[in-house]
Amino acid sequence: MPNPVYPTTLNQDFLLGSSIEFQSNTITSATGVGPPKLRRRYTTVFDKITTPVKYTSAELVIFRTFFNTTLLNGSLKFDWKDPDTGTLKTYQFMNPPAFTASGNKIWSGTLTLTEVTT
Repeated sequence: MPNPVYPTTLNQDFLLGSSIEFQSNTITSATGVGPPKLRRRYTTVFDKITTPVKYTSAELVIFRTFFNTTLLNGSLKFDWKDPDTGTLKTYQFMNPPAFTASGNKIWSGTLTLTEVTT
């Protein structure tokens, strides 16, 4: 079954202030002689992506339906356009987003995602 796609009626671009945090994937082991050995821990790591979003009240309703109903409260993976390449990549929410009213029916929040390799 294909992944749901981030709603096309919402902004598809990551906004200024977005960040990608590479996750640690190494482990250091002591050796009997010489310097410690540094090696790769896992074959795959999932980078943390944080992006601010701004939605109108109507867009927030669309997002809420996508998050709560389509993604079963954020438990499912979804596809969204990669900001650098424009190709679809698979993401998953690391935690539920929170939104703050920022005036004139505009809601500001932050999406914290992980890129999922399949």
